[in-house]
Amino acid sequence: NLQVTVNQPAGPLVEGTQIVLTGAFVDPGAGESHTYQWQVISSNGQIIPNQGGAVLVAGQVPSFSFTPADDGIYTVRLTVGDGAQTTTRLAPLAVGNVLPQNLNLSAGAGNVPIGVPIIVSGNFTDPGNDSWQATLVVRDGGTQQSILRLPLPLSGQAFATSFVFGQQQSLDLVLEVYDGTGLATSQVVQVFVGSTLIGDYDRDTDVDQNDHGFWAGH
Repeated sequence: NLQVTVNQPAGPLVEGTQIVLTGAFVDPGAGESHTYQWQVISSNGQIIPNQGGAVLVAGQVPSFSFTPADDGIYTVRLTVGDGAQTTTRLAPLAVGNVLPQNLNLSAGAGNVPIGVPIIVSGNFTDPGNDSWQATLVVRDGGTQQSILRLPLPLSGQAFATSFVFGQQQSLDLVLEVYDGTGLATSQVVQVFVGSTLIGDYDRDTDVDQNDHGFWAGH
C-alpha cells in the first residue's frame, strides 16, 4: 500500500509569509508511475489553487507553496496515486496573526490656536487581509488621561482627518489600530493648543511679520 507523508513546514506560520510544503511517499510496487495533487482548504475562506501532476522522481513529491492571506487553520491535503489506488494524507496548519506594523501618525502643526482644526494623518502596514478599526486617542499631555477617542475613516491602510480642541492644553496623540485579533499603537505625537491668535490683522490664521502680533498665553 502507498504510504504518504506531509512534512511540517519550517519557520513560524503567520499570515503574509510564504509556506513551502514538501512530501514523500513509499510504494512497494516496482516500476509504477505516480501522480500527486496538493490541495489546501482554509478556515477563513481564502481560495488556494491546487497543484498536481506526474511524479518525476520515485518517492519524492514536488514541493508546493502558498501565502496565507489571513490567520486561521489551513488544512493541507496531499494525494498520491499509482493508477490503481490513491492515498491521501491530511495536515492541519495553524497560521497566526500579525499585528499592524509601522504605525505612522503626524500632525500638521505642533502648535495650534484654540478653535483652529488640528490636522492629523497617518498610515500603517499589515500583511494580513484584515478588517481594521483605527482610532485616534487624545490624552492630556500631563496626566495622560484620555480626553477623546475619535474613530478614523480609513482609505486602505491610511487616513487623514482633523478635529478642533476648545481650550488651552498640551495634548498627546496616539494612533491605535485593531485588526480583529490584536491591537497595535503608535508612538506619541505632541500638540500644544494655545490661546486664540491676537494680532492676526491680515486674517491668514497666523501671526507673522505682516501682523506685529503675538500668541497670548504661549
